[in-house]
Amino acid sequence: MHTILHIGAGEANNLPQLLQTGAEQITLVEPNPGLAKKLRLRTAQHSQINVVEAAITSNSANNQLTEYNLPEACGLHPVTGLKNLFPGLKVNATYTVKTLSPDQLLAEYGPKSGQQALLSIEAPGEEHALLETLIKTDQLKQFKELRVNANPTPYFEGSVAAENTLQSLVDYGYQITVEDEQNPDWPSWELSRDPLVDRNNTLLAENEELRACTKHLEETLKQAQQQKTQAEKQNEQLQQKLRQKRDSISELTKELASANEKIEAQLGMNTKLDELEKNISSVGSNMTSHLDKKLLNTAKRIENKLGLQNYFNTGELPLNDNGWSIDTDLALYLVEKLETEDYDLVIEFGSGDSTVLFAKVLMKKMREQKLVDVPKQVLTFEHNKMYYEQSVTMLRHASLENIVNLVHAPLVDYSYEGEDYQYYDCDVALEKLANQYMNKSPNILVLIDGPPADTGINARFSALPKLLNHFSNASFDLILDDYNRTEEKVVAEKWIEIIKNRAIAYSVKHIPLERGTICISIGVSA
Repeated sequence: MHTILHIGAGEANNLPQLLQTGAEQITLVEPNPGLAKKLRLRTAQHSQINVVEAAITSNSANNQLTEYNLPEACGLHPVTGLKNLFPGLKVNATYTVKTLSPDQLLAEYGPKSGQQALLSIEAPGEEHALLETLIKTDQLKQFKELRVNANPTPYFEGSVAAENTLQSLVDYGYQITVEDEQNPDWPSWELSRDPLVDRNNTLLAENEELRACTKHLEETLKQAQQQKTQAEKQNEQLQQKLRQKRDSISELTKELASANEKIEAQLGMNTKLDELEKNISSVGSNMTSHLDKKLLNTAKRIENKLGLQNYFNTGELPLNDNGWSIDTDLALYLVEKLETEDYDLVIEFGSGDSTVLFAKVLMKKMREQKLVDVPKQVLTFEHNKMYYEQSVTMLRHASLENIVNLVHAPLVDYSYEGEDYQYYDCDVALEKLANQYMNKSPNILVLIDGPPADTGINARFSALPKLLNHFSNASFDLILDDYNRTEEKVVAEKWIEIIKNRAIAYSVKHIPLERGTICISIGVSA
């Protein structure tokens, strides 16, 4: 990374991460006088860092910076929808600040042609207008990577919802690579420039040049044809002169030869024009094929995301398709399983977005059935303390903690038939849950998405032996993700060998998802 431009740097809490990029030029833009002063003191020892005390806006009249008792809300625009979230929001101070237009900022601090650059925007209420200005002037594509903070709904006067801003960036040629919703009121996104878009634009420009060249050649050919006609007339005149003036036959012959050479040159130009038209046709065909593939892939991702949104908005099953954090196609498959089949509980090895997904679907079904005071229906194990705490926070924010028993289960040693593994410390929780179904034959959906492969060979193998040891009378649907990997195929083969040795009925279904998924149903007719 050569250049980093951070609009709305605040106290630059991410300064260590910016320095670690090795960027040769880092520009921190902050309109608040107090914060700008702190930035200059903090970065004085770093020669590659510039601190610009100014507000970036397309309208120079927006020069009033309002400071609230909520630091995230400080900006150039009065709050509107934010008051509903924070009724106690108050104005601490108002400043008249210097403003710069996006053009002025890029002219002085922007990247040069060919330099790798990152643009980070934290400008409450102003981010959409800034990005639209850079898109209209076609300057935004100077940045290979973007980091954008925006609000899900308009919180400020004149602002727009985050989805509208993101859609503009996607339409302009950026791909969303990371979505951070740790703060749901101020989520952030990381985007990267799709090189195929710029390549496509280059091809379109080249195509226009070829069209212009073709038009020029056509005009040249037309002129050549006119010259040919004129030459033929001259030839006739020369023949007449030949009959009239036999004494000047030598000169007339030279003139005739010159005219013939012009005709032959024009005919050669016609041949080159034919070859050029064939090349243009070939380039157009290749470009159309490439664009068709790109548009199909983009349509797939949009359809999957809309399918999930439609499910949580209306409760209707979405159509199967592809892309999410656990991959949208797997998420859609799990939703369909929960909606169409009657499971007594869900067990999950490895937490994350899938945990919230299970809880939301089961909460919806409980509300539809008007059930109250039911036991927790999802048992999730997570060995990583940080991921465990993140999952707890996600469930709490979604008011779903009453649906999920999320267990922090560090990896412990486990041996099976002479082979050693490391697996979740899950036996106590499984035994307690099994006791609740001692006199029943529960139907259980199990998602095995952990632990990671780097924890040991065949890291996910231990799931089935532990389940069978505690739930001898249960039926299972085991969903194993990442089945395209060789190690997961080996794990599935070992499971099937265990099932056959125990003479348990089973069936296997390969789910055609992007990363590969297999469903092994145990305790059913094969």
